[in-house]
Amino acid sequence: MSRDLDKNPYSLEEGRVCDYLQKLAPDIGCGDDPIGFLIANHAAISIDLQTAQETGRNIGLEEAALLCEINGEVNGAEEIRRLKQ
Repeated sequence: MSRDLDKNPYSLEEGRVCDYLQKLAPDIGCGDDPIGFLIANHAAISIDLQTAQETGRNIGLEEAALLCEINGEVNGAEEIRRLKQ
């Protein structure tokens, strides 16, 4: 499908996404594929969020294991650390 990028650069859907992006972060711009840009950024943010959640879970488990060790519960600490794997 061909279109005149000077007269009508975006489809109706792309125009709505571009408007959203401009409100969200005016300095980002829309590029020639605002929907693809939004999808790619959403995917990257989702991956970052998942990584952060896993890191937080591991930190919490390590904290619990250290508390077990402090209280002399070595077996409990080992069990907790196995959950991290």
